[in-house]
Amino acid sequence: MSSSIKIIPKPIDQTPELYAQKQPTVPENYKETPFIETVAPPELTAEEMERGYLLFQRPIMEPVYPNTQPLGHERLERLVAFATPGEFEPLTFSLYPIRSLKSLRVRCSSLMCDAGEIPVSQVTVRLVTYWNAGYPRYTSRDTYRRIPELLERVTMHTSPAQECQRYWIVIHVPEDARPGLYRGNVTVWDNGFDKAVQIPVEFRVLGFPLKRDPAKQYSAYYYVHNRTQYQGKSDQFVHKASENEYQAMLDYGLNMVPTQYLECLDGKTLTIRNPEDLDRLVKMGFKGPVPLTGDGAMSRIYRDTMPDGQLGSHWQISKMPPPEFYAKVTELFKAFEAERIARGWPEFVCCPLDEVSSTHSEFGAKTYAALRSSGIRTYITKSPTSGDAAPYLPYIDVWCSQPYSVPYEKIVAQDRYEYWSYPNHNAGEIKDRLVMCKGGRMTYGFGFWRSGYTTLIPWHWSWTPGDDQFDYLRGSQSGCGQRITGDGEVIPAIYWECFREGNDDARYIYTLQQAIFQREDSQDPECRRAVEDAKKLLQATWDAINVQQKYLAEGMWPSE
Repeated sequence: MSSSIKIIPKPIDQTPELYAQKQPTVPENYKETPFIETVAPPELTAEEMERGYLLFQRPIMEPVYPNTQPLGHERLERLVAFATPGEFEPLTFSLYPIRSLKSLRVRCSSLMCDAGEIPVSQVTVRLVTYWNAGYPRYTSRDTYRRIPELLERVTMHTSPAQECQRYWIVIHVPEDARPGLYRGNVTVWDNGFDKAVQIPVEFRVLGFPLKRDPAKQYSAYYYVHNRTQYQGKSDQFVHKASENEYQAMLDYGLNMVPTQYLECLDGKTLTIRNPEDLDRLVKMGFKGPVPLTGDGAMSRIYRDTMPDGQLGSHWQISKMPPPEFYAKVTELFKAFEAERIARGWPEFVCCPLDEVSSTHSEFGAKTYAALRSSGIRTYITKSPTSGDAAPYLPYIDVWCSQPYSVPYEKIVAQDRYEYWSYPNHNAGEIKDRLVMCKGGRMTYGFGFWRSGYTTLIPWHWSWTPGDDQFDYLRGSQSGCGQRITGDGEVIPAIYWECFREGNDDARYIYTLQQAIFQREDSQDPECRRAVEDAKKLLQATWDAINVQQKYLAEGMWPSE
């Protein structure tokens, strides 16, 4: 097979036509803050001029904007990658067009080698679609940027000249795939050129599966039956779509049950929203402990015991509650824990009050004490380094902070507390694509390994802005995360792909660590040399990591 791009006749294609989602208009009060490209336009070859576009490739963490200008070394000749059995591995490439692209099609073949085949059914081709989103932060309510956001299943696409189009091909290696170098091709054509372009693919499957560190957990904030996405839908649709979401979570590396939300609808009993979905999550393979958010239930208990009290943001209450409030908290949570045990659910770890203001730490600490008296472990969305952390110390089991605020050496020197992180800066709080994708991959992989933290729980798997899940500029917040099609399929957000790559980075590290551990006593000289080389590699990697509380866009290895 050819090892470089070649021109071939257009293939006969009977793939059903799927188009990108329609996009809403920009509200009048918004002003665009466009991406400013500083790279000079590339010089196209005669062949590229004839077909009307240049093909280029850059690392998945590096964004491609509509007005991106490719660098000379990014010009594409073939797609190359490696993966292990069971792994999802992305191959991406982009088109820089000097003319409009009309009815653009991209198709990928199966991958073949003497050892076997990776069938087309395990290959997903998606178009990276641009969306107008609040910028530079999720709180931006009058400025926006057109950014790469979603990965849509698009089989036919039309777009204007000078607007880059990026395709994201994910290969899911079968669990039983045999090692070897698999080959195939990606074919690209449109109505503006009478031939097709064929890109060769070389994909090596390694001879071992990746292992997962049992001490590291991945979860996410998540609204069960998201109202915007599921409102007005049939029970059949909700069941199908939510199950697709749960499977996508597993595919992206989540292994800990996503957040569950506590309610106290009658003032007498604590329940979680849609308990049948927790049963489904556990059945599908998610593990505990289950992060449980209690703000809704605690608001009801406070109002019942303090009818003249006022609730402000971050639990800035107008009056301290009477002792009856704390007694009721303990009583209700004891009954809730008994119900959990009876239903066979995993352990709950509860955050009764989210991000309590530093001015109300007395109320927060007393509430945590009441909850912990019920026998349920607690986590708090606060850094142990904050000025108001001390009152909580006796009543907290898990510190859950945005940054990796406590150094590794301090964490491993004690066994009293566990440390979690909710890295919202990578999950949509800051809308910079390098922060979300490159910083996100580091946070989820090498940085997580280096941190000593045990659980990641970002906001948010699917945060919808308002009445329309595809309108990022109208509504009470600038949404991020996955979306749901009218057929109940998941549309991935691009940054979750980078999170998964970080998760895989961590699994490669752990797999190597286990291999070293299992072979340290080997009597084979060659094996012992390999063990020593591997130890040096791990130590060098550890030492080379620039430890950061928040991995943003700077201070990391080059993307290559």
